[in-house]
Amino acid sequence: RASTMVATIKGLFTAENFNSDIVSFLNKSNSVIRDMNLGNLFMAMLIAKIDGNEVTLSSAGMPPALIYRSKNKTVEEFRLQALPLGGTDDFQYSEKNTSFGPGDTLLLMSDGFPELFNAQKEILDYDRAKEIFGSVAELSPNKIVDKLCGEADTWQGGANQEDDITFVVVKVKEN
Repeated sequence: RASTMVATIKGLFTAENFNSDIVSFLNKSNSVIRDMNLGNLFMAMLIAKIDGNEVTLSSAGMPPALIYRSKNKTVEEFRLQALPLGGTDDFQYSEKNTSFGPGDTLLLMSDGFPELFNAQKEILDYDRAKEIFGSVAELSPNKIVDKLCGEADTWQGGANQEDDITFVVVKVKEN
């Protein structure tokens, strides 16, 4: 059943003219999935559309996107609370827009990192994930991912991993 969901979304990406806005894409995807009557099968997704130094974000049940602002060394949280795809018929997705400056870094992640448990059954949590990202955000994208994975391993301390962990890092080049 999960592979049906992935194939459906891939088909929609292929069939849709993606010059359209991402909110329309999520609304249509939600409707198509609901019409398939898959029962209690849902899909979380976050879309980031980058055009020059502008980014538009829309989410279907994903954790907030984090943006490290190089100029003032802070991390901004872009939270778009929304239901996963396949939820209610009448849900309307939304979007947020922002711009990047030189050295800014965007982190998109699955919930597997902030919701990671250690051996004592303590959760890493979103605030700690944001803090960890801020401490490594000036590195290259590959090193950021390596550091985040290392922090996950350290936190986990041998406990079983119960969810996938996915990172996407986009860094704006300095002039």
